[in-house]
Amino acid sequence: MMTILSGILAVALLQTTPSAPQKAQACVLQRRSCDTQNGAADLAPGTRLCVEELTAVVHGVRFEFVAPVFREVNTEAAARFNTAIQDLFDQQVAKLGQVEPSDSVESRDSDEDGASGDISLRCRNSTTDPELFTVVCYGESYFHGAAHPNHFSRSLSFSLSHGKVVALRDLFLPDSDYVAVLSALSIDRLLAQPGFLAGSDLAWLQRGAGPSERNFQDWAASPNGLTITFDEYVVACYAVGGQQVMIPWSQLATLIDPCGPAAHFVAKQ
Repeated sequence: MMTILSGILAVALLQTTPSAPQKAQACVLQRRSCDTQNGAADLAPGTRLCVEELTAVVHGVRFEFVAPVFREVNTEAAARFNTAIQDLFDQQVAKLGQVEPSDSVESRDSDEDGASGDISLRCRNSTTDPELFTVVCYGESYFHGAAHPNHFSRSLSFSLSHGKVVALRDLFLPDSDYVAVLSALSIDRLLAQPGFLAGSDLAWLQRGAGPSERNFQDWAASPNGLTITFDEYVVACYAVGGQQVMIPWSQLATLIDPCGPAAHFVAKQ
């Protein structure tokens, strides 16, 4: 059976921009042994997540993608999860195809492999709870001639029990003011970090962690609480780096939907 990343590769290598013909399509798909030493995890009987690694040159950029997938797709939920992982990859490839001509990677210096930049996206599952688990991805991009690499994060939360991707709003009661609460708690925690304001200012912080749902797209649920990640430049300058805050469930308990995917975490507090 063709693996999920093999399918991703077939799509990725067909995606080119009209003004920038694709360069050499060197690619390697590495199938790791599906054991815990290689990052595999059991979410439920017969549902083991395995880690696969893909490297390819897409749109002139060397791309490395490491992600957990279900090799044995024996349930609809497993198929939906694999599709969500593929969508995550496709979004990154699509961004390469949207580079403006003046900034095109084709106009940059290339190395001996014909690649003019590198992007890596390494994903791992942060928990093994079938009711709600999060795949956390950490990325790095660098184009030849740039002053420094850039780092970014992506996350995908999924409920195997319900067979669907979980959005942040799914955790909370309808019409609850959860975004404003997350904003206030996040800002308080960021300000409490030693030296944080040395590389930022209040206006920057309030813009990046203010009460807008788009500021809280990268999150991970765990038994201890809700972890929110802010990428470089979002709440502070590059030198400060990306930031994380962890909000205990006890501080969100009155907002959590008792029938939602995070209810069992709150019940155990």
